[in-house]
Amino acid sequence: MKISIGNTFRKSVAGTRVEVHFPEGSWDRLRAMQRQIDATSPGEVISQALRLYEAALQEVEKGSSVLIRKDEGTEVNVFGEGEG
Repeated sequence: MKISIGNTFRKSVAGTRVEVHFPEGSWDRLRAMQRQIDATSPGEVISQALRLYEAALQEVEKGSSVLIRKDEGTEVNVFGEGEG
């Protein structure tokens, strides 16, 4: 069962209840991402984000960097050595 009340998202799964409070701007961004990726719930967005964050952290722990390569070929380091 999902309950969305203002900036609060609650989800009960197998007897576990999670309640997260978001500042207004963060809640709006989360809902925008939900629409952008066609997710069924804010929880799905958070779950996908956690998988991505976990993968990035695992690579950084191995000494890698996580980069974004722009269309023109420039790279932006978003995680790891030389971040910033």
